[in-house]
This record gives sequence, structure tokens and C-alpha cells, in this order.
Amino acid sequence: MASPLSAVLLLVIICAASAAAKVPADCCLQVSDKHLPPKAVAAYFLQEPGHGCSIRAAVLITKAGRKLCVPHPSDRKWVSRIVSLLDKTQET
Repeated sequence: MASPLSAVLLLVIICAASAAAKVPADCCLQVSDKHLPPKAVAAYFLQEPGHGCSIRAAVLITKAGRKLCVPHPSDRKWVSRIVSLLDKTQET
């Protein structure tokens, strides 16, 4: 019969292994080509494959706090313009 200490040790090892796994909390599974006015977007971040997500995308965060998955800036000119505007406003 296994001791309670070995059972606790096994549980700690399992928890540590699952915490160490790089599982993304939130990934875009598809993108929308719905154009947003630049003034409605407050921030963005890029999603790249190989970092836990399967597709390239940009996540636009609106001033209302909603997230919209759109094509990567290198794939769509309108997304690139929004990203450039946001980068310029953050520099100042």
C-alpha cells in the first residue's frame, strides 16, 4: 500500500508538469475581415503559430474592451495601418 506522502508527491509532480506545459489561454482559431475604424481600437497584439496557437493573426482590442481576431498585418493593409497608428501613439 502506498504511503500518503508518496501520493502527495505524485500529485505535486503531476501539477508541476501540467503548469510547465505551454498551453495558451486564448487563441484565435479564425479571423474576421470586418474592418474597424482606427479610432475604435485601443490596443493590439500579434499571434504567431508555434507559440501555442495554430494561425497567424492580430488581435485588435476595442475601446469597449472587445477582442477581434483579424488577419495578420502583413496579410492585410487595413490591419497594418491600424497597427502603425497604434505604434505611433504609444511612442509619444
